[in-house]
Amino acid sequence: MSHPKRDTTKLSPMRLVLVLLLAIFTVEFGIMAFLLDHSHEALTHWVVAAIDSIVLTVLLFPMLFFVVFRPLSRQVKELEQAKKELERTGKALQHHQGVLEKTVVERTERLSRTTERLSLVLDAIEEGVWDWQVQSGELYNSPAWGRMLGYAPEELSGRLEDYTRCLLDEEKAAIFAALDAHMAGQTPGFYSEHRMRRKDGRVIWVADRGRTVAWDEQGRQAGGVTAQKQ
Repeated sequence: MSHPKRDTTKLSPMRLVLVLLLAIFTVEFGIMAFLLDHSHEALTHWVVAAIDSIVLTVLLFPMLFFVVFRPLSRQVKELEQAKKELERTGKALQHHQGVLEKTVVERTERLSRTTERLSLVLDAIEEGVWDWQVQSGELYNSPAWGRMLGYAPEELSGRLEDYTRCLLDEEKAAIFAALDAHMAGQTPGFYSEHRMRRKDGRVIWVADRGRTVAWDEQGRQAGGVTAQKQ
């Protein structure tokens, strides 16, 4: 089993202490040697200078150990632990991000399949679905809604005018009164039986029902179904 190689390029706290001790010893010995050289003392004084430097260095070691080594060593350990914790957190976030992305994709696919099935069902029963953004006036009408009134999808503008132009003038006030009452919270839903004029001019009876399905920052969003009465 192979052991991980230690990074010898990093200056650890202990190495820093040793470097400081070596530097202190070198400087002390140099100063003492310089002084002794100028005083023309015997060679034994050089030995004494070396011994004094060693003794002073040894005496300074505890101070350097407690003042430099221990605090730095503790900080290095804390940084290493923080780094490991950060790496674990990063891996956990990547895992959760992957799970979240997978969940979003799966739910989007399920929603798409559900929407397709609902569209097939509504087309089969020939009931038109509408979705009205109240604040902006945008109105979505399903293809079945358009067929009911004789309009192709490309003939619909996506605005409320697609609906109002098919209403009879004498019935508009009553229809919008019922709609306003629901928007004001006075009724649990909107329901109206009234006439609508097809593109070819023929008038048909419909049952219009809907309710507020969502509230957003732009305003209410209402959705509903229009069915032709037989």
